[in-house]
Amino acid sequence: MKRTFFNSGPRRKVWMSMRILRTFSQADLIITTEGSYRTVRRYLSALIKAGYIRQQGRGQSAKYQLLRNTGPKPPAIKGDALFDQNTGERYELA
Repeated sequence: MKRTFFNSGPRRKVWMSMRILRTFSQADLIITTEGSYRTVRRYLSALIKAGYIRQQGRGQSAKYQLLRNTGPKPPAIKGDALFDQNTGERYELA
């Protein structure tokens, strides 16, 4: 049986925007998804730790680049791990 953590919500919108934009700022994601600063920041941090995106620069001018576009389902944060619903891989975030 395939595990699904979520199929909708703010992280799904953020993931879709990242896949479309490829290179983006935190503000780009907040604007395109109408997500909160906290939600976007937490998701970006998890994706950086798991090697899905790379941060270029610092502060508000920081840009991010998508490195792993593994498919349409957003990677899910579950506790201290990130689970890729497309590949079935799990990445520890601690």
